[in-house]
Amino acid sequence: AQGPGDGVPGTLTPPSQAHRVGPTLDTSPGTAAEERLLRQAAAAQAQARAVSQRAVDREKHLRTQLLDAGRATDAARAEVQRLSRRLEELEAQVATAAGEAPNTP
Repeated sequence: AQGPGDGVPGTLTPPSQAHRVGPTLDTSPGTAAEERLLRQAAAAQAQARAVSQRAVDREKHLRTQLLDAGRATDAARAEVQRLSRRLEELEAQVATAAGEAPNTP
């Protein structure tokens, strides 16, 4: 007479071994349980690949945004330098015009 956990597929492991191996599953070739586990594993793997691909795509998008921001920063910096030089030129013109003006109150 076989009892629970006596090697019969789909039965539980005896309590003395439960802490080590947990419930046993019927994984003999061609069983419904094995096929279900294989389908679940394949679905989980496909989901993991999809998540990974989304992460790669997001990283590429963020890198592109970072490069664009860097280019915009460089352009803004160049514009600030150009405007600073122009301001210096205008200040020099004002100083020259003030020096040529008569000192009348």
